[in-house]
Amino acid sequence: MTLVLLGCGESVPPPAVTDAPVAVAAPTIADNPLRDAYFGAVHVHTSYSFDAFTNGTISMPADAYAWAKGDPIKGNRAGELLKIVTPLDFYAVSDHAEMMGVFREMGNPDSPMSKHPLAPRITSTDSNVALQAFAEVLRDMSSNKVDPAFTDPAMSKSVWSKIVAAADAAYAPGEFTTFPAFEWSSNPDKRNLHRVVIFGDSKIVPELAFSALDSSDPEQLWNWMDAQRAAGSTLLAIPHKRQCERRPDVLAQRLQRQSAERCTTHGAAHQ
Repeated sequence: MTLVLLGCGESVPPPAVTDAPVAVAAPTIADNPLRDAYFGAVHVHTSYSFDAFTNGTISMPADAYAWAKGDPIKGNRAGELLKIVTPLDFYAVSDHAEMMGVFREMGNPDSPMSKHPLAPRITSTDSNVALQAFAEVLRDMSSNKVDPAFTDPAMSKSVWSKIVAAADAAYAPGEFTTFPAFEWSSNPDKRNLHRVVIFGDSKIVPELAFSALDSSDPEQLWNWMDAQRAAGSTLLAIPHKRQCERRPDVLAQRLQRQSAERCTTHGAAHQ
């Protein structure tokens, strides 16, 4: 037998007070908070773009957004159905600002552009004929010799407004994000300086997109973008096909140049 004797009348001293930090268990963090990977495309052309049109594209911006959401669309004149396997999270139709919608109007018998001497070749069902005509226009554009009939601001304004409206119509908050956008397609001396200009939303966008026909100098594009920011717009520019620039990238530190395409593809429904 073991006896334990406690002295009567003796008090137990309180624990010593210390300033040492108390160890606290680290909180459990859920996997991948706010770090989901989102997939989309911002270099996208429809029949409003001269190159896509002459390559047989018939889709409009609304069609392109529907395709990105997973709906099947007719992407070319042959009526071939195109459908993406996995719908995208974000998308931006970014048709060329240069001659925006002009080639498509050549195929509209009610449009004055259908009477242009180049219209029969541009709208030819013979792809070789159409592409040769397109090559001639591109050559003139590279030399800054563009037919004034191709630069009607009223037409460009109308088409740009439809592109913006299509982005708004396709926007589904929390499900599918869209951006108003266009491509500035400078090509001086066949040097590809193309940039996709993307707006954060459509609250404040200019009435006209800035094209390489306004200026082929990237610095002028940056100046125009600065003016849009001063007016309240949120926008940036993303270069693509940078391997084709053929010059040192002297503007790499500019804000507009901080993003670049991971890849670029060309197709009948989108680009």
